[in-house]
Amino acid sequence: MSWTYPRSRPAKTRGANMRTNLVDRVSLLEDFGQASQLHGLDTLSGRLANLRSRPSRRIAMESVEFRIATTADVGSLVALRAAFLAELTDCDPNDPALLNAMSQYFSEKLPTGEFTAYLGVIDGRAVATSGMIVRQNPPSAKNLEGREAFVMNVFTVPAWRGRGIATALLERTLAAAGKARCGRVVLHAAPRAVPIYLRAGFISVDSEMRLDLC
Repeated sequence: MSWTYPRSRPAKTRGANMRTNLVDRVSLLEDFGQASQLHGLDTLSGRLANLRSRPSRRIAMESVEFRIATTADVGSLVALRAAFLAELTDCDPNDPALLNAMSQYFSEKLPTGEFTAYLGVIDGRAVATSGMIVRQNPPSAKNLEGREAFVMNVFTVPAWRGRGIATALLERTLAAAGKARCGRVVLHAAPRAVPIYLRAGFISVDSEMRLDLC
């Protein structure tokens, strides 16, 4: 199922914090022994150890630093995406080929602007992220420029969920889509994240079909 967000529809303010009972899958990323040999991942094991630490529930949103990711954050982006994939799919998050491919992608696409990512950082640790790519489609009656943002890789480490961090990252991502002159924003929503997107003004679209060629 895909979701779409018309640019002309204003985002709603964030409601009460969402509670989740999902199992913390970050433990799947404990063994990154081979990651230090991959490009840009020399400190990934340390980052993953930091991701697993349990925070106090009393932390205030003022303690969260929100910023755009740079190539200096490639290791954090790889760690967060590996945790994201481990939670949603049956992939091996320790697969060196996967980790290297992600590192190469972020290293190449962040400087060119082909991929935009935002981070939520607490005490120097990236605990959440959101990403966006801009697609140039043929013009349509509702989107004359044909520019469409695809939001992806929205993930918060389970220990830090329920504080509005993902909502704040989504707001920044939507603002970036507007600055990029995107007439539409689309995404694929994980079931636990649906309330966040509904509050932001997204609507469900059931017409999408998919064919995997590899």
